[in-house]
Amino acid sequence: MIDIYRRVNNLKKRWGTSDPFKICKYLKIQVRYYNLGEVKGFYKKVLRKKFIIINENLSSLDKKIICAHELGHCLLHSSKDVQNLLEYGNFEKYSTFEDEANEFAAHLLIDNNFNEYYKSCIKSDLLEELKYYSRYKFK
Repeated sequence: MIDIYRRVNNLKKRWGTSDPFKICKYLKIQVRYYNLGEVKGFYKKVLRKKFIIINENLSSLDKKIICAHELGHCLLHSSKDVQNLLEYGNFEKYSTFEDEANEFAAHLLIDNNFNEYYKSCIKSDLLEELKYYSRYKFK
C-alpha cells in the first residue's frame, strides 16, 4: 500500500512548495491547456515525456486541483498500469487509482494555509470532493 501522506510531505519538503504547477516545473512535467469539453484533465506519457493536460475552461482553483490530481497519477501510478487500465477497462483498479490521486491532491493542497484560501474563493465542487480525502478539518 502506498503511503500517500508521507510521499506528499517528502515532495513538499524537497521542493519547498505545495503548488502543483511549480512541482511539475521542477520535475519537468509539461502542463498544457486545451478546450476538453466535459473532460477536466488527464495525464499522458509520450516518448518518455510526461504531460498533464488541463481543460482551459476551468476556474483557476479547479485548474490547480486538477493539476494536483493528475500529478498524483503521474507520481503514484506507472504508465504501464494506467495504459492497461485504459485499454482493458478494469474499473475496480480505476476506482483505486482515482481515490489515490484524489488523496494525493488533498494532502498536497489542503492544509492550514489552504483553509484561508478556501474561505476567500468561490466554492468549488472539486474542492468539496477533495475534502472527503483529506485528514484536515474545515471550518
